Amino acid sequence: YLTELMDALCTDRPDIFYYAGYGTNGGMLHSNGKYVKSINYICGVYDTSIYTSSNLTSYYNTLMNKLNSLQFDMSNRYNFIKSVHDYLADTVYYPDLDSSDYKMSAHDAYGALVEGRAVCQGYSDAVKLICDKYNIPCVCISGSSNGGGHMWNAIQMEDGKWYFMDLTWDDQDSRTFYDFFLVG
Repeated sequence: YLTELMDALCTDRPDIFYYAGYGTNGGMLHSNGKYVKSINYICGVYDTSIYTSSNLTSYYNTLMNKLNSLQFDMSNRYNFIKSVHDYLADTVYYPDLDSSDYKMSAHDAYGALVEGRAVCQGYSDAVKLICDKYNIPCVCISGSSNGGGHMWNAIQMEDGKWYFMDLTWDDQDSRTFYDFFLVG
């Protein structure tokens, strides 16, 4: 059950940064800024050269500063989600996984919001992190698409219903689409 619990934590709290040590050792930084050692689980697939115990606080602070600097249309929930969708589609790109431009941070909110590059998990984590800041119910959903792993979001709108948003699929060819924006 520990694996399922840690997987749920990883997708529910994009503000927690994990780093992978050797073997099964790891650590995490909580949102209150306290570093806790000896978490015996590694969340996701992370490059140990990116997140280490010596730079974790700096990465966290940079992400929170970026998050706090962002402004979105707050006139209603639909306009808010649309402005988040459009902002991320305009500022984030999907890196070629075989290029030197690809970094493992593309799998988290830091890669999307600070570095401007993300794969589906990074896009989804960024959406969730922004929604969490504004107390808008949002979850990351893991599944598959085209024979591979994939992640997208479900967001609860003001009508109480949950709608899907797949920002990865809407951010294509240097254009923003709305084919996967609040569907369902």
